[in-house]
Amino acid sequence: ESDYLEMDIKISAFIPDEYIESESGRLDAYKEIAEIESADEVISLTERFEESYGKIPAVTANLINIAVVKRGLLRLGADTLVIDRTEVVIGFSSLKKINDEMLVKAVQETEGFSFSVSAGVRIKYSRVGKTDEQTLEKLVEFIDKAKKIEKLNESD
Repeated sequence: ESDYLEMDIKISAFIPDEYIESESGRLDAYKEIAEIESADEVISLTERFEESYGKIPAVTANLINIAVVKRGLLRLGADTLVIDRTEVVIGFSSLKKINDEMLVKAVQETEGFSFSVSAGVRIKYSRVGKTDEQTLEKLVEFIDKAKKIEKLNESD
């Protein structure tokens, strides 16, 4: 597991003042979002937010998904995450940090993902024609598949 993930993300992600008006409420929400680890926790948090504040704005949903992706990629040993207008690139400087088989399976099982080996290992995803929300949802799907494969390997 890495300690640090260098991120360059070209996606708006924040909690608007109009959504959670109290500053302390927003700070508490940011803390809760930072601690999210799974898709199940996203559902629970989303339900709580919607009960308290109404429908979650897209930029806040983006923030929640980025938190899940960041936590998941750190667990997988990734060093970098770049999301620009056309693609997503997940970088690993050392294969020693990762379970090769797990990542290979997760890439194979997640539509649109592929490997690139140059200056370390890169996992790429083309986001051409995809919204920010679709891109982040696909990344969360990839993280969840990798976690499930990791759990299967541990139980063998």
